[in-house]
Amino acid sequence: MKQSETLARRGTSTRTARAATVVVVSLGALLASTVPAGASTADSGSHRTVTSASGRQAYVVKGKVTTVGGKPIKGAKIVVDDTLHWDSNLVAMTNKQGTYRVGLPHKAGTWKASGYLSKRYHGRNYQLSLWPSSLAPFEAKKGAVRDFKWKLTGKRKGEEGRYYGGIVSHYLWSDNAPDDEWLDNRNVRLTLKPVTKLIDGSTGKTISNRKAVWVDPYGWSTVDVPVGRYKITAKYVVPGKPDRDLLVKETGAESFATSVTSDFFQDVTSQRIRLDVMFPAS
Repeated sequence: MKQSETLARRGTSTRTARAATVVVVSLGALLASTVPAGASTADSGSHRTVTSASGRQAYVVKGKVTTVGGKPIKGAKIVVDDTLHWDSNLVAMTNKQGTYRVGLPHKAGTWKASGYLSKRYHGRNYQLSLWPSSLAPFEAKKGAVRDFKWKLTGKRKGEEGRYYGGIVSHYLWSDNAPDDEWLDNRNVRLTLKPVTKLIDGSTGKTISNRKAVWVDPYGWSTVDVPVGRYKITAKYVVPGKPDRDLLVKETGAESFATSVTSDFFQDVTSQRIRLDVMFPAS
């Protein structure tokens, strides 16, 4: 039996045995034994590295993780998921150059890649989704190049109604509401002023007067807010009427105040702040 066939079968059996676990992949990946049209090869010991004109390598997914400004990010987690088998993932971490390389088993299969960045900020842990260069699945035998970027804001690729920024949801209490006012959470306007650097170390900007949008299941929210620490105030805004200041507190806190300073919390795959707002007593 040829050595490449022996290694391929070992890789297949190992993959089967670990189908329900997350595996940190070594960079010594198995490479293709056939050369696709338009590809080049380089001899590497007992295996040949097969590279297409686009930079792809058979049975390899690779790429780079950077900031929007192009700075490489070390320690980002890349999850390569077998689309045919549930919870069958390969995992790699980027090096100091921001690059990663994952070898795929020598068997028929379709894969997709996603990226995440773990950050600790003001004593809280966050897992931030990374922007992918492509969401398209790829065949193992063709390989793929998948790059990622850390974006603080913007719509997530392939996830309708989801953003890279955080969600600040609010609920308007009826207490102290004017008798002649029909309460509407869409009339609540938040002002969020950064009090420290944002999670990436950059200087944030004040966000104000954004219209609330409905986000299921969180309710009326100000969306796509860069993760940071904010001083938050609220107003009730109705066209043709004077703006009215509201009291505000984090949901679960005991008392309202004219402002609150809040950090986001990690909520599954999103970052959230939950607020209650109320008219002050006359």
